[in-house]
Amino acid sequence: MGSITLVVKILALYIEEKPHLVMRGCISYGEFISDGNFIVGPAVDRAAEHMNIAEGAFVWLLPNVTALFEIYVENLIMAAAMCRLPDLQFLAGRGEWEKIRDMHTHQICKQYEMPLKGGGFLTCSVINPFSYISDEGTARNLLKHI
Repeated sequence: MGSITLVVKILALYIEEKPHLVMRGCISYGEFISDGNFIVGPAVDRAAEHMNIAEGAFVWLLPNVTALFEIYVENLIMAAAMCRLPDLQFLAGRGEWEKIRDMHTHQICKQYEMPLKGGGFLTCSVINPFSYISDEGTARNLLKHI
């Protein structure tokens, strides 16, 4: 589930660099096989089936992925609270705990009424590509260009 934070970082890079680009897609979870950069399987099929239903540039999570991500974050926070391993101390020193808390409070994945092509809305978790841009002024400026 750490791959979701990787997706956020990639989306932020596309927004920050010129030309400023937004992306769309759907994140699935499940079985797949890969050979180099060729990936197939049921998880890929589910993502491909749902990625274009949004009316707009959204990267969103299928419901089973939202549930798994919430369990992942909760377990990560519980593990950190229960032990004092050097790796966890290192993370705390780098400010990573703030990002973990942000994930827990849904700043990276927000519940959102995503508009659908053909009308209507779907309540789902949507990736917030601005969650890794720490300066609010920078984020506001980038919003003007996309």
